[in-house]
Amino acid sequence: MTQWPVAMQMYCWSQHYGKTKQRLEDNLAEALRETAAAGFKVVETSLSFAATPAAAAAFKVLLDKHGLSACSLFHGGVYHEGSAAEKVVEQTIEFARAARAVGIQAVDVNPQPKPGKALKTDEELKIQCEYLNKVGRALKALGLEFWVHNHDPEALNNAREIRADCEMTDPAVVHLCLDTHWVLRGGVQPLPLLRELAPRVKALHLRNSVNGIWSESLGDGDIDHREMRRILEDVGFTGWLIAELAYEAKTVQTRSLTENLRLSREYVRQVFGV
Repeated sequence: MTQWPVAMQMYCWSQHYGKTKQRLEDNLAEALRETAAAGFKVVETSLSFAATPAAAAAFKVLLDKHGLSACSLFHGGVYHEGSAAEKVVEQTIEFARAARAVGIQAVDVNPQPKPGKALKTDEELKIQCEYLNKVGRALKALGLEFWVHNHDPEALNNAREIRADCEMTDPAVVHLCLDTHWVLRGGVQPLPLLRELAPRVKALHLRNSVNGIWSESLGDGDIDHREMRRILEDVGFTGWLIAELAYEAKTVQTRSLTENLRLSREYVRQVFGV
C-alpha cells in the first residue's frame, strides 16, 4: 500500500486571523503551534514567508520549534501577460532560491486569473505556458519541483486552462497541484480529471462540501474521497495529500480551528490510510 505524505495548507489560518483584521505572518508562531497540536507534521504556506535568507532562517526556526517541516510554499502572480510575467518569474526564482534553506520540496503557484473569471485567450495561454516552463526549468536547477495550482477559473470550460498548462509545458519541469474542490466549483467532476491528468499531478489540495457548501472540517460530502483513494492506488500516485480548509459565508462553524484541523487529520488517516 502506498504511504502518501500528508500536509496542511495554512490558508485557513489567514482566514482565522483575518476575522479580526490580523495577518497570519504576525501570528505564525501560534498558528504553527496549533497546527502541530492538531496532529500535522508538514505544512504548506506562503513563499513570501521565506523570501530572503533572513526570513527563511527565521521561518525554519519556528518550524523546528514545533516539530514541523514545509513540503512546499505557495505563490501567485500574472503569467499570461509578458511584461508582468517577467517580473513574477524573476521574483519567484529569487524567493525560491532563499526558501531552499527551509527544506522545501516544491514551489506551488497559481497563475492569476483575468478579471471576472474571463477565459484567457489561446495566445495568453501560450504566453503563460512559456513562463511556466521558464520557472520550472529554473526551479529544477535549484533542486526544486514546480507545481501549478488551480482555483475555479482554470477549471471552467471543461478545465481548459488546466489542460493547456499540461499540453503546452514540459512535463519534466511543470507539474500540477490539483485542487479537487475548486475543480468541482469550476463545473468539472474532479475524479475523472484526476485520473486523466494523474501523470502530471504531484500534489492534491483536499477540501469538501456538503450540498455545495464548504465543510467545517475535511470529511465526507460532495467529493467521494474513498473513490479518490482507489484512483490514486490505481494510477500509482506518489505525491502529497494536502488538506486545505476554507470557510465561506454559509459554512456553519461550531468548533475551534484547531479541533477542525485535528478532525481533518483523522479523516485523512481513516480514508487514505496515512
